[in-house]
Amino acid sequence: MELDRRTRTFLVFFLCLALELSNLCESSMRIVPSRRRVSLSRCRGVRYSRLGCFTLDPPFNNTQWLPQSPSVVNTRFLLYTRHNPTTGHRLDTDNSSSMTSSHLTGDKDIKILIHGFLQYGSMEFLVNMTEALLHVVS
Repeated sequence: MELDRRTRTFLVFFLCLALELSNLCESSMRIVPSRRRVSLSRCRGVRYSRLGCFTLDPPFNNTQWLPQSPSVVNTRFLLYTRHNPTTGHRLDTDNSSSMTSSHLTGDKDIKILIHGFLQYGSMEFLVNMTEALLHVVS
């Protein structure tokens, strides 16, 4: 299946967003910037295979909590279009066919809504914003 430029750009953006840290800590190492060079050190926090290492080192020490496992967090990426305005099509970061089988087309702008920390995608303001964007933009 040939994808147009906008769809390819979205797919690349989505995959980069979902996997942006995957190469930083692939072998339980973390990149630590120093004044003169980049050095490697052992991860002193938690490591999740596809996402990398997380520590409480600045500037990420504002919560005093390390992130939970992706299996606990269960992050979901949902695509809403005029074809499916009330039930999002789940985009799976491990399965690119979930994107190609969706109603994603390259002739429409793509808006990405991200809820805040400790919030959920089903919160009323996000549901309302999704409905409004589909009504106005599509």
